[in-house]
Amino acid sequence: MSDRKVGWGVLSCANIAKDRAIPALLQADNAQLIAVAGKQESRREAFRQFNPKRMYDNYEALLADPEVEAIYLPLPNFLHKEWAIKAMDAGKHVLCEKPLGMNAAEVQEMIDAAKRNNVVLAEAFSYLQGDAVLKAKELVEAGAVGNIRHIDVRYSFDGVTPDDIRLSKYTGGGVIYDLGCYCLSFIREIMGEEPTDMVVVPGVGTTTLVDEHAMCCMKFSGGKTASFYAAFDSFTDSVRTIVGDKGVLVIPARYHEFGEIQLILTDKDGRRTIPVTCHNHYITEFWEFGECVLTGKKPVVSLDYSLGNARALDRALGYA
Repeated sequence: MSDRKVGWGVLSCANIAKDRAIPALLQADNAQLIAVAGKQESRREAFRQFNPKRMYDNYEALLADPEVEAIYLPLPNFLHKEWAIKAMDAGKHVLCEKPLGMNAAEVQEMIDAAKRNNVVLAEAFSYLQGDAVLKAKELVEAGAVGNIRHIDVRYSFDGVTPDDIRLSKYTGGGVIYDLGCYCLSFIREIMGEEPTDMVVVPGVGTTTLVDEHAMCCMKFSGGKTASFYAAFDSFTDSVRTIVGDKGVLVIPARYHEFGEIQLILTDKDGRRTIPVTCHNHYITEFWEFGECVLTGKKPVVSLDYSLGNARALDRALGYA
């Protein structure tokens, strides 16, 4: 086993990088933080606590850094394609925050760039490597709920302020991009297939002009159905329910919940809880991506999977 570490650069001083991603990167034993780039000094200052070797005031300089092998890219949605492709053309591997692109066409361009430059590209859906989802999939595949009939997902919170970039129409804002991508991803992951039909009812803000809440109904093969409700303007909630012909499994936890949680399984024997210890899946995400760079293994979140999610988002954002 090699002791070599992947040299990481962080492209943008986004809050998710400061609060979740870099602390996890520093705990992955095959990773080292080389550089952070941010255009505002006030934001860069908050990242000095992580002791990167270098701080840059522009993104191009970071991409030219020979010690940086991989880029973590948490820029606003509308900048993902541009800077991911620039990074890959500079020979860097890219772990890009969700959603990977603004639409399936952008995602395909990014995939083409990864192939052209022979680099690793992956979408940062870290929750798919989390213990709660892995346990739920294990139970479903073992027949705990029987044949799936319906999946329902609720994901909402009420803390978005008017100046939040997620409410900007021109930067890829809207709840379907921000939270709906998780809902669609989870449904597709558990169903193991793509929806055949979809109907979306959006709640578009009169001043923001973006979807501030949305309800979506989907149809899958064999009469299976699914639904999700995502919102920026509703009470904070996160519940995923898988309904089968022999039982119902509930994940009553947020996508980034760490620590002890309880899955709830109800079947002919009654209702019981299944304890799950949720480790920090951001650490797992950086370690796994590093192994892809170092050993050539394939990313957990495949590009085919990300392209499928982008196509589902396209349908949802067209309000199906």
